[in-house]
Amino acid sequence: MTSAKSILEIAPKAYQVLSEFIYKTTYQVAGHVVLDLATLLKLTGLISACYFGVAVYRIWFHPLARIPGPFLCKVTAGVWTYKFFRGRALAWQAELHEMYGEIVRVGPNHVSYIKPEAWKDIFKHKQAGFRPNVKTMNEDGSEPPSDHLPLILESSVEGHAAQRKKLNVAFSERAWRDQEPLVYKHIDWLVGELRDHVDASPNGEAELEIARIFDIVVMKTMCSLSLGAEIETFSPDYESSWVPIALGVHETLSRYLHWLVCLSKIFCLPHLNLISSPTDKQIALKAYPLVLFMFRLLTPKALLHGFDTHMANCQPFIKSRLENPEVDRPDILGFLLRETKNGMSRRLINVNASMLVMAGMETSSTALKAITYLLVSNPDKLQKLAREVRALPKRSDLNSKNLQTLVYLNAVISEGLRLFPSGQAALAAQRRIAPGGNFVCGEFLPQYTQVFMAAHAMNNSPLFWKAPHEFVPERWIPEETAFSEYHDYDKFQVRLPFGYGPRMCIGKNIAYHELRGVLASLVYEFDLASTRETVEWLYIKSSNVWSKPDLKVRASRR
Repeated sequence: MTSAKSILEIAPKAYQVLSEFIYKTTYQVAGHVVLDLATLLKLTGLISACYFGVAVYRIWFHPLARIPGPFLCKVTAGVWTYKFFRGRALAWQAELHEMYGEIVRVGPNHVSYIKPEAWKDIFKHKQAGFRPNVKTMNEDGSEPPSDHLPLILESSVEGHAAQRKKLNVAFSERAWRDQEPLVYKHIDWLVGELRDHVDASPNGEAELEIARIFDIVVMKTMCSLSLGAEIETFSPDYESSWVPIALGVHETLSRYLHWLVCLSKIFCLPHLNLISSPTDKQIALKAYPLVLFMFRLLTPKALLHGFDTHMANCQPFIKSRLENPEVDRPDILGFLLRETKNGMSRRLINVNASMLVMAGMETSSTALKAITYLLVSNPDKLQKLAREVRALPKRSDLNSKNLQTLVYLNAVISEGLRLFPSGQAALAAQRRIAPGGNFVCGEFLPQYTQVFMAAHAMNNSPLFWKAPHEFVPERWIPEETAFSEYHDYDKFQVRLPFGYGPRMCIGKNIAYHELRGVLASLVYEFDLASTRETVEWLYIKSSNVWSKPDLKVRASRR
């Protein structure tokens, strides 16, 4: 026992010494202009020794060695990366949790959780003796400073808190009372657009690509709320319009950022925190120019073009709104402009407005498509929802105050977000353990460990839900006594579609109101049904966001 304990204590120190020696020597050798055969053999031997030693350490002596998981995942993060780029990360994560339990080691320094208490342990607020785990940190454990990143990308605790405090006023329930007409104006546009399609069909029934219509209405809504701009028309050619560009940039950017992380691992950059000597660290940093060159070389041109196009499209609207602060309009920029004392800088206002369009569009559009698919695939649930909504005397009664009281409508949304947690896909719910380490689910994790809250796996796990893959809105309604076995079995507290803690989605309130308004208006005005071309959504791919297929439905006037 003493011998084993000694090995476990010595192993991390030996690993650090080996890493310092290997990386120092490797970068020194790599700095030679001419590499002769002897030097190449030396370099090859050093690299082989390094990776063999690292593999042995990770499998048997790493602080995470006790956590169950696939053998290969203990050695390399390549398995996760492969699944991620194949769009299989979420399904694979769920399979691992079914096989290994509630805590799984999915990479050398990566742990995935579906234990409910992990939400609090990973994402909780700063407390005495606890430093919050963060999204990103420098290799020395410090959080990268920034004065130009939007809220969604701001990694420092203080920077994020400061921005959120200033933005909260624009996302409050009080603000919504003023914003409601802006949102419902675009819902009316959606209904009018569908009416035109249906009325133009010979038999009063139209087959619609409703996913694209959802994209446009959400885009119009987000531009109105975030940019202070009423965009009445988009390009008639959907494929060349701003809408798919904004959606495509979000998905491509998610994949690209993950690729950058993988590339940095190939060039050993994550190991810089293991090198204690400043001189040795400077030697290792000489590799950065090569890495930066590779980053630029491998950056998808479509990403750069799409991102630049999105930012360029946003700028005129933001500029116009900022130049007219006196305009009394309850958009997000309007609320920020009213905060003259300790307000947000123009630079931060600019980047936040542009990012809110993308972030809000992606999540709301995904939720609308997923819930609509679930409804047309379950006609009995759709009819039940229609009866509830159509009990309201007239369409003008479809306002946020009344819709909040519709029990089945809210249950449909809750169940849809359980099956498709659009804001908590593969890498959204993840953190790095803060310097000094933290406890998660009673187990101490060393600093820099990457921890994941596998929200999709948890929401679809038989450990927490009866018939987890079935669409059963009644599980959320205690008065539905015929479904009492669901009420007794289900663990409702595990479903947190908007996250937990200080970084939970700031747009939660607006999102719920928008979902209620769009779905209620749809079923109030139209009879919907699936078509032969309706694609199966339950097994669609996901990287950091869902790869959403087309969604065709049949619609007729009620």
